Amino acid sequence: MTAENAARASLIPNRYDVGGWEQFDSGNGYAALIARANGKLVTADNGGNSPLIANRTSVGTWELFFVVTMDELN
Repeated sequence: MTAENAARASLIPNRYDVGGWEQFDSGNGYAALIARANGKLVTADNGGNSPLIANRTSVGTWELFFVVTMDELN
């Protein structure tokens, strides 16, 4: 996933290499993702029905994500 244009655009999973715009901070369980491109929180507005974008400065319901590992998906 990339936070192009310093995270002013919707987040799009279209990269194979990791650069500054493809780095996010997270933790275990529920986490808020902070785009390193602009230091803002990723939000899933409209209950996740809108494109993801990193434009928030505080954590609310739409800025919390549940972290799962690839092993948990298999």
